[in-house]
Amino acid sequence: MRWRGVLLTFVGGIIGGVLATVGLLFLLKPDLLSTKRGDVRDTSVSKPDVPIALSSHQTFPSDFVYAAKVARPAVVHIRVIEEQMVLQPHPLSRWFGHDFFWAPQRQRSQRYGSGVIISSNGYIVTNKHVIGEGTGEIQVTLFDGRVYQARLVGYDPATDLAVLKIDEEGLPFLKYGNSDEVQVGEWVLAVGNPFNLTSTVTAGIVSAKGRNLDIIPGQFSLRSFIQTDAAVNPGNSGGALVNLKGELIGINIAIATPTGAYAGYAFAVPVNIVRKVVEDIIRFGEVRRGFLGITYRPVMPQEAEELGLDVPRGVVIVDVVPGSPADKAGLRSGDVILEINGVPMQSIGDVQEYIAQHSPGDALHITILRDGEVIEKDVVLASKDEAFNSNKALKEEIERVLGIEVETLSPNKADQYGVPGGIVVEKVYPDGKIARYTGIRPGFIILRVNGRRVYNISDFYEALTSARGSITLEGIYPGSRRIYYYGFSF
Repeated sequence: MRWRGVLLTFVGGIIGGVLATVGLLFLLKPDLLSTKRGDVRDTSVSKPDVPIALSSHQTFPSDFVYAAKVARPAVVHIRVIEEQMVLQPHPLSRWFGHDFFWAPQRQRSQRYGSGVIISSNGYIVTNKHVIGEGTGEIQVTLFDGRVYQARLVGYDPATDLAVLKIDEEGLPFLKYGNSDEVQVGEWVLAVGNPFNLTSTVTAGIVSAKGRNLDIIPGQFSLRSFIQTDAAVNPGNSGGALVNLKGELIGINIAIATPTGAYAGYAFAVPVNIVRKVVEDIIRFGEVRRGFLGITYRPVMPQEAEELGLDVPRGVVIVDVVPGSPADKAGLRSGDVILEINGVPMQSIGDVQEYIAQHSPGDALHITILRDGEVIEKDVVLASKDEAFNSNKALKEEIERVLGIEVETLSPNKADQYGVPGGIVVEKVYPDGKIARYTGIRPGFIILRVNGRRVYNISDFYEALTSARGSITLEGIYPGSRRIYYYGFSF
């Protein structure tokens, strides 16, 4: 009888446990007991009413490891060693006065940065400000520790990009992504060598696209950047910004900071522009950039309705360069650019970035709004030199006032004279200001105008027309390393 009592107690315990479980479920999820036949409910995850579609390029943060494995071997450390002659007081100056005698001494300086291998045969892209004027020794250290001497293929001041080459094959390299497809909020990695800490990877998101910033000198310099909050510090310049596929989407260029170190704002040159610049430099030795010939501003909220827009969008043309492609196509001041080749233009960064991806001779179909009417215009881009040279009035005015004829220094001559580029004076007219107020002779190579570096004729024209008051020309004569300065009023 005793065993029968034990069995009843055991069975009663099981039944009581089942009833307690059912009661608890009823309290926590009463809908479970009300499920009808054919009414299937998902009790694991509460789903939103509208499904969220992920685009094909989006992945999950767990892919950081994969992207880092792909990117790190293709990012290099760059060291630039420069020597220059400086004048220092001679020791005898202690006895005969500070200005008694100055002795030339060699001064050695070093700069560090990052670069990205973009081909298996050793082409590397970095920032121009990392390699300076390209006159120093450039050392490249790979991820595996191998060290190479690099040569400068060329650079583009307007985008602060430079291309280097090392003699090696079979190198790991980063594939180009598409910066047009990059989304705000997308995860990205910054790979570089901050503070000389090699192969450092930091993560963040894309904070903004087409960020309009004046961080590269020059009227026609790039002003459209990808903004990210991935930690970027001195030494990251020239390094890679990659997506979670390990694709290159930008070259890190600058940070915004009140302290000189990372403060949450970093900027990169979009890879679609990088790709065009790199390919042009490798193929032609220079960037052949399409020039439209306008200045523009965003549409202000208060004027959108007056212009006939439902919301502020597009850019307003402020001025059109005479003789430029825009002028020839009939674009006018006050026109609002809405689309280029069917792509909406929401900001000035959109316009600049889109045009920067095109070359002279490319045709653009531009949709504008003029006096409330939508108009289509076809424009064929030109080079800046072609645009400025076609502006005969400007060229003749400068020649009349200055009394000189100039040409862009050829790459071969630039190499021969040890300069990265400049303007050579071909002819000096005796009645011009140059002849009257300076000692400049034909052959003089102009390197700077009021301290601003000039590389070609359009740079020279631009620097002169934007100058106010007196002008100082800095340069050299062929075969001489001495720098000459000439000043006059314009």
